[in-house]
Amino acid sequence: MYHDDFKLSDLDTFYQIKVSQILMSKPVNSQPSQSSSLSEESDRKCRELCEEMSALKASNESEVKALKAQLKTSNDSMHTMTEEMESLRQQLITSEKSNQEMVADLSELSDQKSCLTQEISDLKAKNDTEVQLKTSLNSMETMVTENNNLKQTVFTLSSLFTSNMSNENMGADLKHKLCEMSTKINELSEELSALKASKHIIESEVNTLAQELNAQNIRHSVSDSSSSCSSIGSHNQLITNSDKTRNEINSGEYKTLMAEHKSLRKRYSDLVVTHEEYVSTLESAQEESRRYRKCFEESTQERNFAIIERNGLKQQCTQAIKQWDKALREVNELKEQLTRCERQRNESMKESKAAKEIHHSYPSDVSTSRAQTVSTTSAPLVPSPANSPVCPDTSHPTFKSSGDTIDKPSAELASLRKQVVRLQTELREAHNEVEVCGRRRVWALNERDKMKALVTENEISLTALEGIRQSIKDSDDSESVASVGTHSK
Repeated sequence: MYHDDFKLSDLDTFYQIKVSQILMSKPVNSQPSQSSSLSEESDRKCRELCEEMSALKASNESEVKALKAQLKTSNDSMHTMTEEMESLRQQLITSEKSNQEMVADLSELSDQKSCLTQEISDLKAKNDTEVQLKTSLNSMETMVTENNNLKQTVFTLSSLFTSNMSNENMGADLKHKLCEMSTKINELSEELSALKASKHIIESEVNTLAQELNAQNIRHSVSDSSSSCSSIGSHNQLITNSDKTRNEINSGEYKTLMAEHKSLRKRYSDLVVTHEEYVSTLESAQEESRRYRKCFEESTQERNFAIIERNGLKQQCTQAIKQWDKALREVNELKEQLTRCERQRNESMKESKAAKEIHHSYPSDVSTSRAQTVSTTSAPLVPSPANSPVCPDTSHPTFKSSGDTIDKPSAELASLRKQVVRLQTELREAHNEVEVCGRRRVWALNERDKMKALVTENEISLTALEGIRQSIKDSDDSESVASVGTHSK
């Protein structure tokens, strides 16, 4: 039995040599040349097989190295992608926290703004009341001055009455006029009490009283110049008594007016104190609004920086997605190369199986052909030294070298099988990596959607911040106008 790993071409040549030596009855000189040509052909075919196997091995090794390098690069890229995704996630968490803090600050600012607006409205109402009180005090002071003027006129009239007591007819006229004056003074007191209720009525009545007093002064001057002092003596006592009662009434009214004036002055001082307190609170509120405005500007700057960082992270995400797509394309190319390698391996396995089958079928074919030749010959052949068949010498170095070259492809086939198994495992790992990449890509797309949602939320918060800023500016302008009005008053 021959070795199991002989190739088809070597076995073919060897058995052709034996069959030709047994069957052919040609001269001896032609057999060595034919055997040498067959051995050379077998050696040539073996060398070609060895070269092909070495080339196939080299190509497989180069492809395996390339696949390993590509897998390594893809693993590195995926590792960097995971690190970048983690950094992006942390930055997103920090940006969400900053947005929540900004929203809380904005809510506090809005609450403080509402409180400030309410306080400002209260201050405006109090300022209006203070203005009304000031106007009422001014009207009361004018009323007091007018009462003093009336008292002076009454005193002058009484002096005139005392000086003109001799004229009785003139005294009667003066008495009548004094009665009219007393009635008018009573009317004036009633009008003063009514003036406390309404300012416009008091001013109108004061004007009428001033006009009447002017008319009376003119009448008194005319009567003094034209009257005589004959009828005043008899009515002097009555006039003095009426003057005393009128002076007492006027003094009582003056005391009540002074008491009311004191109470109003006290109330005015209290209002001034409260006004100063409100002004101090308004100034503190303005300082707080300035501080909040600074905080708001700082928060807007931080938001702008966060937007810039978010845009950079978006670019990094797009770059990572592009790298991931590139890695997927490379993995698909590696899959195609693996399928080609598997196809070549299957073809080589089929060729080796066919060679083994032919090798196992050759001994039976040779035995049948030998039996046929023996049966055809009638007598036993006595081989001579010249006609003896030449069998190949297994101890010859050329035969040994051909056997070694035939054994090498079997070892290379075994190594190729191992490489194929290793490549299959690497293919499974590549499939797993592709699945992981797919899941990571889905996660990256979800993160991108989340980033888009955050962008929309940030834009909404920007619009809200702009509205709040505008409202704060409007409130500050109104506060400045109110403060200018109060200082001018």
